[in-house]
Amino acid sequence: MTAGDASDTSPPATVWARIKAHKVLQWSLAYLGAALAVAHGQEILGHTYHWPYVVERILIGGLIVGLPIAIALAWYHGHRGLTRVSSGELMVVSTLLVVGAGLLILLVRSPEDRSADSASGVGARAPPIASSAPASAQGSIAAASSKASRVNRKPRLAILPFDNLSPDPANAFFADGLHEDVISTLATRAPGLEVISRTTMMLYRAAPKSIAVVAKELGATHVIEGSVRREGHHVRLTLQLIDGATDNHLWAQTYDRTLEDALSLQTDVAQQVVSQLATELSVRAPRALSGDPEAYDLYLKARLARQELNPYSPTLLADAQHMTDLLEGAVKHDPNFGLARVDLGNHLAQLYVLTGDA
Repeated sequence: MTAGDASDTSPPATVWARIKAHKVLQWSLAYLGAALAVAHGQEILGHTYHWPYVVERILIGGLIVGLPIAIALAWYHGHRGLTRVSSGELMVVSTLLVVGAGLLILLVRSPEDRSADSASGVGARAPPIASSAPASAQGSIAAASSKASRVNRKPRLAILPFDNLSPDPANAFFADGLHEDVISTLATRAPGLEVISRTTMMLYRAAPKSIAVVAKELGATHVIEGSVRREGHHVRLTLQLIDGATDNHLWAQTYDRTLEDALSLQTDVAQQVVSQLATELSVRAPRALSGDPEAYDLYLKARLARQELNPYSPTLLADAQHMTDLLEGAVKHDPNFGLARVDLGNHLAQLYVLTGDA
C-alpha cells in the first residue's frame, strides 16, 4: 500500500518539479511583459504614423495566440540541457499554430466586417434593380446608405487629458488619475461606446491640437475636454462634450465634490456622458475604489510612478522601491483597497522578472 501511495503522488510532484526546472512560470511572465511592451509600442507608432486599426487587431491577436506557444517552448526548452526538437514537440507546436491561426482570424475580423459580409450576402441574392436607376438616383441612394452607416455606427469618444487648475501644481497626479478612471469606467461599462485609450490621448498633452484635428486624426465622433481644480478637501471637475464633426458644444457640466465624494466621481461622469450619447452603462458595478482619500492619493501616485518606470534606467531599483512604498502605504491606510493589493502583487511579480529579486 505504501508503494502504491508513492506511485499515486509522484506524477504531480514530477510535473511541478519539471515546471520549476524548465522555468515555465518565468517564461510566461517574461512573455507577458514583452507582449505589453510591444502592444504599447504599437499603440504609439500607430497613432504617430496613422496605421489602420486592423494592424492593432492583428498584433494583439498574434500576442494572444503566442502565449500558449511560448509556454510549450518553455516546457521543452526551458532547461538549457534540452536543445533537441522532438517529434512530440513538433506535433504540439504545429497543433497550436493551426488552432492559433483560426483563432487569429476570428480575433482580427471585427464585428463590423462580419456584419458587412452578412449584408453583402443578402444583397448578392437581391435583384440588381439599382443599376437601372438614373445616376442622380444612384447618388441619392449612396448618400442615404452612407448616412445610415454613420447613424448605425457606435459613437467613438476621445477624452483629452484634464487640465490641472489646482493652486498646488503637485496635485497634477489627481487630475491624471481622475482622467484615467473616467476613461476606464466608460470603456468597461459602456458597451455602446468606442473609447480611445488613455495612452493615445496622453500624446495630445505634449502636442496639443484643436478639437477638429483630434477628431479627424482619431476618427472620433465626440471629444471631451475638461479641467480639475483641487484645493484642500474640495474638488471641482468641469467637462465639455463636443461634436467632432461640427465642433459644436453639446453638453457642459461642473461637478463640485468633497475629496471623499470625489472618489466615485467617475461613475457620475460616465452616467451623464452615456445619457448624452443615447446609450447606457452596463448594470455591472465598477471595481470598488478606496473610501480613504489618503490611500487613494498614494494609489494614484503609484500609478503615475508606474508610467514613468524605465526598465533601462540606472535608478530602476530606487524607482521601483518608491512605487512599492506607495502601494504598500495605500494598503496600510486601507487594508480593503483591492486594486492597490492587485497592483502591488503585479508590481512585485514584474520586478522579480526584471531583477530576479523576490
